[in-house]
Amino acid sequence: MERRKYGIWRLSNGITAVFFLLAALVQLNDPDAPVWFAAYAGPSTLCVWEAWDAHAHNRRRRFMAAGFGMFAAALALQSIWLAWQLPGCRSFMGCEESREALGASMVFSWMWLLWCGEATEKSLWCLVISLVPLILWAALIIADTRAYLCIPLV
Repeated sequence: MERRKYGIWRLSNGITAVFFLLAALVQLNDPDAPVWFAAYAGPSTLCVWEAWDAHAHNRRRRFMAAGFGMFAAALALQSIWLAWQLPGCRSFMGCEESREALGASMVFSWMWLLWCGEATEKSLWCLVISLVPLILWAALIIADTRAYLCIPLV
């Protein structure tokens, strides 16, 4: 049971690290790319570190998770405020600021799980939580692709 616990935790962190790395690479064409690259690449590195050495409970790692989490929370609040101020932002996924707030809240959520440490390592739900962003992102990509490829006949 002990090996399985760490196996699930390592797999969850590996999946989340891949998601955050992909999110960081997508930000390269953004006007504020350095901010968002740091917001995703830092937590991705921390997830790789946690997946690599899940047995060691390192205080430095927990404090780094708390720091990245606070940074992500500040970015999420700033993005929500900007989305609220934009007159053309009617739907939540319709404007970039809303999507940025969603991404920052995902970073905050996973950094909170890393900060909690042993309480979350035992849960199979961590694996489910780590798969949800990838599944949602794939669904959005498929929906966008269908929108571009399906030309209406009218």
